Amino acid sequence: MCIPNDNRKSQLKAIFFTVLVIFIGFNPIQNDIYQNSSFSEQTSIIKNQPIKNQALGEGVLHDKVHTFHENQRKIEIHVYILKGFNYWVSSAVVTDGHSCHMNITLIDPIGRVYYIYKSEELMTFNKYYPVPFGVVVEGNYTLLFTETEGPNLNIHIRVEQDFSLDGDLFVIEKGEPVNYTMDLTSDTMYHIELTRISPIAYSQDLTFTFDLNVTDPSDIVFTIYNQEPIVSIYKPITFPFGTAQEGRYHMTFSTTQAQRYINLAIRILVNKTFTSEIDSDSPNNETHNPASLFPYIPPSFFYGSIGIIGIIAFVALIIGIYYKRKFNN
Repeated sequence: MCIPNDNRKSQLKAIFFTVLVIFIGFNPIQNDIYQNSSFSEQTSIIKNQPIKNQALGEGVLHDKVHTFHENQRKIEIHVYILKGFNYWVSSAVVTDGHSCHMNITLIDPIGRVYYIYKSEELMTFNKYYPVPFGVVVEGNYTLLFTETEGPNLNIHIRVEQDFSLDGDLFVIEKGEPVNYTMDLTSDTMYHIELTRISPIAYSQDLTFTFDLNVTDPSDIVFTIYNQEPIVSIYKPITFPFGTAQEGRYHMTFSTTQAQRYINLAIRILVNKTFTSEIDSDSPNNETHNPASLFPYIPPSFFYGSIGIIGIIAFVALIIGIYYKRKFNN
């Protein structure tokens, strides 16, 4: 039996809309199932991820209250410290009504001894005394805390990593001259920055002075400083130096210091290039090209000439069209 065309069209429309409704209804359910599945998988992944441990030498390295008493006036702490960072060594009395004097000594992995702190005044209850220390050598360090006098008391000691240091870092030993090499370009103004990054205990002479010379690639010596002091830690001194030639320069300085070892940072900062490096006495310096066959034409004259030629050509074209039409008529 043949189904009329109108009925067939109606049936097809009904089937189409039914399929469309089913698809629309199923799609959000499918998306919801997919999203739930994805969330479940992500949660599983997060749960299975290992917790990242603090790297050696990073963050807080020591955070503990220690007891100082008659039979134990010295506490020794061992920490691993990374090169190129500043660390803070902080301490405070945490038993009320007590006070004391404290010395702090730091020994680096090579055995160099730094006297980094001696209390000028009595350490009192809950007042923290932070001591910075810029690290030049990575490795295991020893910190010695010594109570010089006082009652039995508790002291909170905290050692933590802070900001990173810029520049080249090295140790200056008392009585040993330092020679620092740097490659510089010609006709450039540099700013050279020197910073003391290790503390000096209060009991010692805080003044750190040095004589500084710079020798250029031609072995010409420039005297920069005589007995220049760097009194405060992390307060750099900067001097400008303009170069006349490219090559290897040597910065040599000798120091006068009470403490045997001091850590120093040097930064070479480019300020500006202040010449075009044109030497009028140089035979290689030529301001023109004798082999050129074309004379120099100023740009204004060149473009003006092109404009005039264009106008003349346009007028000639109009005149030619006029006469051509006139003769044709």
